[in-house]
Amino acid sequence: KELEDANAEIKRQRDTVQQQAHKIEGANAALRDNNAQLETLNSEKNEFLGIAAHDLKNPLGPIKMIGKLMENDADSLDPQEIREIGRSITTSAQQMFDIITNLLDINRIEQGKVVLNPAVFDLLQPVRDLMDQYRARAEAKQISIQMKSVPELPAFADINATRQVLDNLISNAIKYSPFGKTILIRLKNLSEAGVVRCEVQDEGPGIAPDEMSKLFGKFARLSAQPTGGEHSTGLGLSIVKRLVEAMNGKVWCESVQGRGATFIVEIPAPSTAKVRK
Repeated sequence: KELEDANAEIKRQRDTVQQQAHKIEGANAALRDNNAQLETLNSEKNEFLGIAAHDLKNPLGPIKMIGKLMENDADSLDPQEIREIGRSITTSAQQMFDIITNLLDINRIEQGKVVLNPAVFDLLQPVRDLMDQYRARAEAKQISIQMKSVPELPAFADINATRQVLDNLISNAIKYSPFGKTILIRLKNLSEAGVVRCEVQDEGPGIAPDEMSKLFGKFARLSAQPTGGEHSTGLGLSIVKRLVEAMNGKVWCESVQGRGATFIVEIPAPSTAKVRK
């Protein structure tokens, strides 16, 4: 009887040790997962800081050089030279502004701080506004922006987020299109699917098949390069995807390398009741 009791106690202690070992293994597994996540976040942070520092350094170079020129030759500069210097400073400052804006946007999105206010609006209006906004930049590269649309395109989404999405897509189309090409914007009301669609088609180099999977990733650096010396942070399409999905929409790209790319965005259309309201 004493031997049986001793064996039972040994078994109980062995079971307790096994349970504790399982708990320790579970805790170790969770710790490994947490460490892996921290390593990923640390790697992303380092990449984030490295790209931000590199991209912000580039436009600072011309500003520094122009400042030195003005300091040394201020008395001999004529009005035309001063205007050219002003344009150069504005261009560099705009590049820095775009970089900082994109970094803040992606950080705000990842922290869940984006507040969307969906409402009914006509998708045609922000597209027209953006076409007017980018017309001068397109003309500088002899690029024609054309649009095909139906008279009305009621959408139900956040108009500011939608404008930011379309701004990125139209800006990219101009940025990556060679001189003398055409950008076609097609707007469609797909009532049977309950969505409105915007397609932005360019005649640029297209997307390589092996790069399609990382097209909407953060800091994506693809083989296609801007054709007029423009700057790219590699964040624009990542922001586009996250904003579109936050509005219960979809975005994708259709492309044949060497024959341009078409970026397609679908956002919800309002119900009949909302349209009447």
